[in-house]
Amino acid sequence: MVLKLLLLGLVIGAVVILGRGSRSEESAPLPPPSSNEPDNPSFRRRFRIAFSFAALAASLGVAVSVYTDWKDDQRQILIRVINAQNGDVSTYRALKKDLHMRTFRTLDGTMVTVADMERIEVEPIE
Repeated sequence: MVLKLLLLGLVIGAVVILGRGSRSEESAPLPPPSSNEPDNPSFRRRFRIAFSFAALAASLGVAVSVYTDWKDDQRQILIRVINAQNGDVSTYRALKKDLHMRTFRTLDGTMVTVADMERIEVEPIE
């Protein structure tokens, strides 16, 4: 998740830096146009609009990805801990983000660590 936020920051930073660079180019005298460069000002404008659209699309994609990951982590799950020796079943409710390997935190704040001989069954609560 931190990587996604870092990527979003890099995209925004690139847009800001490129936007500042293009402003300084406008105020500086331009060299004579070469045969490979279009000297049409509308081309530059369309290029900036296309670049801005691409940056916006990338930022929106990262934002949607971060939101869906967060929303998925906020789902409640039902955890059954089954003792393999005597068959006792304990049932707990927790958030998906609070389940880590053999340890989880329930909705009421209790920290539960499951022994190696116990089995865990996890199912989503609809």
